[in-house]
Amino acid sequence: MIIQRACTRASRTSGWLSVVAVDGPLEIRCSTVVEEQRRGLDPTGAWRDGCARDLQRQYGARVSPAVSATFVLQWYAGAVASAMAHLAVASRYLLDMSPERLSLGLSAPGGYPTEVGVQPGPVSLEPRLRDREAMLRRAYDLHVGEFAETYAADVKMSSQHRAGSVEDAWQSAWAAATRAALGWPTTDRWRASCCFIYALPGAHECARCPRLRQER
Repeated sequence: MIIQRACTRASRTSGWLSVVAVDGPLEIRCSTVVEEQRRGLDPTGAWRDGCARDLQRQYGARVSPAVSATFVLQWYAGAVASAMAHLAVASRYLLDMSPERLSLGLSAPGGYPTEVGVQPGPVSLEPRLRDREAMLRRAYDLHVGEFAETYAADVKMSSQHRAGSVEDAWQSAWAAATRAALGWPTTDRWRASCCFIYALPGAHECARCPRLRQER
């Protein structure tokens, strides 16, 4: 009941993402992704291929593998970060957000996450928001940090880009969650990683893209 209530509240503020209490995993099981990458496998290969096909249909041109590789990396990080951040501000209870409890549901077409499933697990009362944030941030860094580090991108991807994507996803998610649920102001920050959207036909860099900062 606590998990269901927390997920419902988180979904109300998370906007693009639904956080749902589930008995079994959704399409992408986070623990499977992490475990297979540890063994040198490529569990997100089909996801990246599907993303590339959808982008090609949408833009009518072949898309660089670097774009779909970065999209999937940052989609994964963003979905996990958003679920954790919105749950932190939605409830005084801290849920078990280990990879074994989490899974992602993807849109079709598009292939971007629309749901994060949270399976039953231990729950503890943590009244202070800063404590919940600190504990969930540690859990996020362990999970998504390892995912990014071992991510089999099939393209050249620097450690700075990987780590920057992890940091950007958390900072964006935390700012969005505290703004939506608590009315906290948001300060602009330069991103540490590029999303590569500028490489799509007719697109350009985001406002806080590190590429623009380098040009100044």
